[in-house]
Amino acid sequence: MKGLGKENFLRQIFESSLDAIIITDIKGYITEANNAFMKLVGYNKKEVIGKHMVEFSPMKERAYESTTGELIHLDKKFHDDIKSKMASFIEKGNLSNSIGYQLRKDGKIVPVEDNMVFLFDSKGEKNGAFAIIRDITERKKEEREIQRTKDYLENIFRTSVDGIIIGDTEGKIAAVNKAAERIFGCSSDQLVGKHTAEMEYSEEKFQITGTELIERLLSYGTITEVERTMKKPDGTTVVVEMNIALLKDDEGNMTGSVASIRNITDRREAEKALKASEEKYYNLIEHANDAIISTNPQGTILGFNKRAEQMFGYSREEILGKSNELLVAKQSRGEQKEEEKKLEEIGGGYDSGQRTLEWTCVRKNGEEFPVEFTFYSIEVGGEVIA
Repeated sequence: MKGLGKENFLRQIFESSLDAIIITDIKGYITEANNAFMKLVGYNKKEVIGKHMVEFSPMKERAYESTTGELIHLDKKFHDDIKSKMASFIEKGNLSNSIGYQLRKDGKIVPVEDNMVFLFDSKGEKNGAFAIIRDITERKKEEREIQRTKDYLENIFRTSVDGIIIGDTEGKIAAVNKAAERIFGCSSDQLVGKHTAEMEYSEEKFQITGTELIERLLSYGTITEVERTMKKPDGTTVVVEMNIALLKDDEGNMTGSVASIRNITDRREAEKALKASEEKYYNLIEHANDAIISTNPQGTILGFNKRAEQMFGYSREEILGKSNELLVAKQSRGEQKEEEKKLEEIGGGYDSGQRTLEWTCVRKNGEEFPVEFTFYSIEVGGEVIA
């Protein structure tokens, strides 16, 4: 402080403060204000000194444009809250971290945080007040963005078609969405607090055990498309496909987990029915009394049942992938080509019907023999099979 008087030093601190500072008399009229306050409200010093501090507050009940970009409606509740805070200030002599608004010259309002104390004279009598006012526009913008993101994520959580389960660090369910309630046929109250291990169906032979699942999750942070059979609170089961991810804080510490689940009970039952149907179809073909041979439009052999093996002398392993010309004698190959041409023109659904096709075929050992054929075609996965 060498070279500076105490009064000048304090004045320099007062004027260089980044926060707005005002001093008022005992009635609330401004006797001093720093440059930061002028910048905050948009007035010059002459327009501020002598004015009551209330004149720089939005006292009318109406909508105001805020420096955050929002339209803020200040109603009776807001003003009643301000009056309550001022009554508390008068009683206690201080006001800490009070959130409110300052009214700018252009009519916009600025969100601020106030700290205010009474000033006393040498006799201990109140003779004014001292207020530090901080512009929190940027903080409010950040809070608004955080809230918008939070609302967005909560909306996803709430409306997701897939079930979502939030777990804590101990593996207990902390929250579930409506879709999860529907999947498990119960309210969230019946699920929250349960350990996920309690919900696994013990008789199910999983792709990976529960212990392996946890080890993979801890190692990789995510697990995708895991199928589990889960027990519902009513004792029935549901088959779900799960995607699980660890939740971590900014420092990388695990805070829990989130799992999206999809009910695939109907899909699994349909797959079982399809598999059973395929096995039945395969057995019918495999054990048929007639030789059954399937080919693609190019004549490559795709299927060869047991009776065909017996009739032609080839094993399935050695004939699959070969041309069907190997099975037809030279004198019948012209008719074979004609039939294949019809198949190519008509595609799926071609059927020779009751028309008898008699060709001379040839066994593996070269022996020729007469065969009666019936042709038909089907379409499988977009490909014609005859």
